Amino acid sequence: MTQFHPPGTIITTATMRVAEQGAVDSGISMRQLMENAGKAVAEEVIRHYAPRSTLILCGPGNNGGDGFVAAKYLKEEGWPVRVMSVVRSLDEYKGPAAEAAQEYPGEIDGLSPHGLENVELVVDALFGTGLSQPINGEIKALIDIINDMDAPTVSVDMPSGIEGDSGKVLGAVVEADLTVTFGRARTGHFLVPGCLNSGKVVVADIGIPEKLFLGDRITANRPSSWMHHLQEPSAFDNKFVRGACLIMGSGQMTGAVKLATHASRRAGAGLSIVACPVVAYPIYAATAMGEIIVPVDTHSQVKEVFEKRQVKSVLIGPGAPPDENTQGSVLRLLEDKIPLVIDGGAISAFEGNPRRLLDALHDQVIMTPHEGEFARLFPEFEDGPLGKISRVRKASKIAGCTIVLKGYDTVIANQEGDCVINNNAPATLAIAGAGDVLAGIIVGLRAHVPSAYIAAQIGVWIHGEAAQPLGEGLIAEDLVDEIPRVWELLRSNSAVAI
Repeated sequence: MTQFHPPGTIITTATMRVAEQGAVDSGISMRQLMENAGKAVAEEVIRHYAPRSTLILCGPGNNGGDGFVAAKYLKEEGWPVRVMSVVRSLDEYKGPAAEAAQEYPGEIDGLSPHGLENVELVVDALFGTGLSQPINGEIKALIDIINDMDAPTVSVDMPSGIEGDSGKVLGAVVEADLTVTFGRARTGHFLVPGCLNSGKVVVADIGIPEKLFLGDRITANRPSSWMHHLQEPSAFDNKFVRGACLIMGSGQMTGAVKLATHASRRAGAGLSIVACPVVAYPIYAATAMGEIIVPVDTHSQVKEVFEKRQVKSVLIGPGAPPDENTQGSVLRLLEDKIPLVIDGGAISAFEGNPRRLLDALHDQVIMTPHEGEFARLFPEFEDGPLGKISRVRKASKIAGCTIVLKGYDTVIANQEGDCVINNNAPATLAIAGAGDVLAGIIVGLRAHVPSAYIAAQIGVWIHGEAAQPLGEGLIAEDLVDEIPRVWELLRSNSAVAI
């Protein structure tokens, strides 16, 4: 999992270029920014590792310049440093990178796969976020050798080979243990596969004024961003103050509904109700505990439950067959304009006719598709410049609601263009039932969290955090039992620092 410190906004490579130019316009030279960046890299290397034989690979641009500066500071601290450059002549360096190369007080070698046997740490300052074409040839061969070595690797700004915005691999990629980036993390640090190659990501301040990091409206999913939306339990609360939620049950895959229902209760709903077909009532009632089971066969009966039980949010989709009956249920619920979470079969039911759903959606809706379900609603959508983010933003705008596109790098976007990337979910969450638990957490939160977009963020983070300690062998039922531990963490003083 990519770690990220400190919490905050995420930016695109274009925004970073604008911020750097803004800093220059304010009187900070590009050479000073490079000096600050290289020094920050050296400081993080020293902080994370004991002195050892270090190889620094310098590319042809400013990323290489950062590498020369880092090499200088490490050498001054007594580290044994060897520098390799991809350029055949140092005269090829331009601007501040040329100055940094000239000021390095040691020898600079050309790229070579030889003499690497004694290297104990590698600093990758080849390309950073400036890469625009696939890596091949001798540089690719060298990267392959480095990745096979036992030595840890520190990347400057972005592991070389990762496209800075989309996170995609261009030809070959350095597998970093630590990435030191500047000003703000980039989207490529959070999106698959970039996040899988970035290791721990540390964001260093290099002197660019905070006011210059504007415009992208992308953030990391962190409790510090939304804790103030969560009300602590009060002595004056009752179950209706905490909020009642309704889970629509079908006669098929009842286990999915039960998972979602239990998760909604753990997520803080004061009351969880299952509305199921009359014929399925005995199945649900036989194992019910704290939830209420209500047999219904018509939408008017469902609406009676809304009114009688003061329902604040509804979930449809877990265990639902993707058929016309499910389509009709979804559309009737949308007409009621109640906060609604649409998941699983309730999304897939509209495959082949997505416009029927999209035209009915509203801003109180949260949809939680995985990649396959997303493609059934938006089959023509392809990754744009920001990879997965581009697709989800476009879909949310068209749908007019919050969309949670699930995955290792879950992306949450609303109809206004705001976007959050979640990165605390382990790969072990790729199991049956995990999505039902997530949908249940979100609908339970939505019963007492007034914003659909915020409830989605909180739910996705709780879901990922619940899975963290479980490891291989976890099953969906385990996640529900872990939620109280996550609440305890959130209510602790340390939560604001996460």
